Amino acid sequence: MATIRKLDDQQIAYLVGETKFQVKPQPPELQQHSADSNEHVLEEFFNAPRKAGRTITRNDLEIFKSIKSVRVLLEALTLKPEGSKRIELLQQNNAFPIFTIECQLSKELVQYLPRNEIFNIIQFESDQFHCQTQCTRFGREAQRNINLKPLIEDLDENASGGESSLNLGRLHFAVRWREPGTCLNELLGFGVLELRDLLKDALLEQCKCVTIHRRGVPLATVYVKVNLSLEGTTVTTPTNTGASTAKCLRCS
Repeated sequence: MATIRKLDDQQIAYLVGETKFQVKPQPPELQQHSADSNEHVLEEFFNAPRKAGRTITRNDLEIFKSIKSVRVLLEALTLKPEGSKRIELLQQNNAFPIFTIECQLSKELVQYLPRNEIFNIIQFESDQFHCQTQCTRFGREAQRNINLKPLIEDLDENASGGESSLNLGRLHFAVRWREPGTCLNELLGFGVLELRDLLKDALLEQCKCVTIHRRGVPLATVYVKVNLSLEGTTVTTPTNTGASTAKCLRCS
């Protein structure tokens, strides 16, 4: 009874089965904030804003119908000032991060492949991080089969008139880092490369950039070369996931 006297009337009523606790609902603005926090990362990764590109011609579609595989050569990563702040404490302790980059092929590229050929995720791990240049090299490559032919055959009639917003597949990049000797990866940010952009000025630019960002803040640049293998030939397009058209000289 001494214990029961310490309970309030609502708790006693609950114990004897007369009522139930009512959980106070969160204000709508807090519920929305919680949902935004959980979904924002996935939206950045899968629902990147689609930029208006040049008009896709019938000849472009014929090229993409012939593509059989994509080869990704990951060259290097450089941190922007905001990205360097994320690992500043680690570097102060003379420990340098190890970066892992996951490249995921979008659904459009693999959905028509035989099940045993669907390998849509590629992982790369960096070499030594250079503190002075805030750069790390990868120098690794991997190849995956893709098949856009059924998709393009469905879109061909609508796109032949010059559609400029077609989604012809994407490469989604997720960048993570960890402290040496640990297995805990911290997320740095995301970047997206549209395969349709490989047609734009492909003969004029040696490198293109897609910024690695998180919550709208640019954090890093990933340098990558993409080879599109056609039937009987290969289209090589050097690109660079960041914001300029120059090669990464800091890692050279």
